[in-house]
Amino acid sequence: MSTVAFSPATAAQPVALSTNVVVAVLTRVAGRWQMIVNRRAAQRLCDLDDHALADIGLTRSDLDSVFARAGLIGDPTVDLARLARHRSVASL
Repeated sequence: MSTVAFSPATAAQPVALSTNVVVAVLTRVAGRWQMIVNRRAAQRLCDLDDHALADIGLTRSDLDSVFARAGLIGDPTVDLARLARHRSVASL
């Protein structure tokens, strides 16, 4: 019969592994939550009139095309920010 020696290093491995799993899951959940928050903020841009959109460097067609590309669960805020920034630089 063989014996297995107990060491604190082997006992800590399952704890470290489960901690890594928890951190990974929480990071993923936080990312999804931020995507939902960003998408809702972008949807509020649809309530603005064309003049207000122009003030921030966007058009109604920008919103339509970015939301179409993002699909139902995508985050359109990155593309909207890029478009607005591009127009801002181009107008200088």
